[in-house]
Amino acid sequence: MFAIFIKIFMKTNVINYNQYIITTKFVVNEGSLITRVIHDDDGDWQFLGTEQELCDSDAIVLSLSEILAHDPTLDTIINLPIGKQAFRPALNAPWEICDYDEG
Repeated sequence: MFAIFIKIFMKTNVINYNQYIITTKFVVNEGSLITRVIHDDDGDWQFLGTEQELCDSDAIVLSLSEILAHDPTLDTIINLPIGKQAFRPALNAPWEICDYDEG
């Protein structure tokens, strides 16, 4: 029984820093503050700024380690569970976490 618990615990708490994430050219190239982080039901990550009406050509793919290097304050939500999203209004503001609904 203990071995099963350890296996489940290790599987759910392993962070793959090489996993790809989606962000925007505004975040990477123009310094837009990341104000919304999504860890969707498929385990994919999105790191978004305040820009509205984004299109596919605005997307940039990075690794999780690259986005953490870009904005070290994201380390506070690196354990955001799958199916959750986090919001912050400003750089030093606390993250508010809630369920993510793709709807």
